Amino acid sequence: MEWADSGTLEGKGPLLDTVVQKYSYELTGAVAYLHDRLIAHLDIKPANVLIHQDQIKLADFGTSRQFTPGSVIEVSEDDNYGDTDYWPPELDNEGDHTSLPAIDIYSLGATISVMITGKRSETVPTGSPAGNLIQQMMAHDYRRRAPARYLLNDAYFIQFRRA
Repeated sequence: MEWADSGTLEGKGPLLDTVVQKYSYELTGAVAYLHDRLIAHLDIKPANVLIHQDQIKLADFGTSRQFTPGSVIEVSEDDNYGDTDYWPPELDNEGDHTSLPAIDIYSLGATISVMITGKRSETVPTGSPAGNLIQQMMAHDYRRRAPARYLLNDAYFIQFRRA
């Protein structure tokens, strides 16, 4: 494993807008890479995002799982979905349904929100390109959360797209 010269994102926010945008794009790309390979991380949070030479790396795959595209799971209290502070709302109710990628997308949005505000909040920022992106990620209904690969095309990331 590589050394992360700047530690983790935990406790680093609020970050400058340009830094949030860059890190958000890199983190969304990492999640898209995993989901393209049918792997859900299931513990995305600032403490699991390493910073090395001004680039981020997603770490701690202890709760990650493979998934089948389009599959839905029933929430069970016996399952481990990572840090409860970054859980989507459906994980609080045993018997509810969700998809493993949707858990990651919600946690990704919560992590980006922490980069912006410096603290974890259930309130989703609105009225800005970053806020609009986070709203897509943290939709209450898991079926309305956009896939990571789709989110990479969001207007918030326009400067990072290749021509």
